Amino acid sequence: MNIKGRFSVQEKQIIAERYMSGQSMAKISRDMYRSEFSIRKHLVKLGIFRFRKISEVSKKEDKFFPLYKKYKITLFSTFIWLPLISIFLVLFPEFNPLESFLIICFSLFNL
Repeated sequence: MNIKGRFSVQEKQIIAERYMSGQSMAKISRDMYRSEFSIRKHLVKLGIFRFRKISEVSKKEDKFFPLYKKYKITLFSTFIWLPLISIFLVLFPEFNPLESFLIICFSLFNL
């Protein structure tokens, strides 16, 4: 790319008009044989283009964090606690409320 020097007032107006009409900075820079950086710089100086601030969202600000926490706990209970409780209730049936209920029901109907 050739070095063309400073932008003239007419070139700045052309840049602003073309950008406001919807052309991209890349298209404008190709047509004018200028870098996209210089086009962007002049659009910022003219107040037409603004940079977007992208900030990182912490876990406390993330709206999905409570769901993540909930499902993390649910997965933990599904794969750790439920199998342990099931094994305990199979090994010690006297502590199993469902089995106790079934024993009482069968004893009432078998009288």
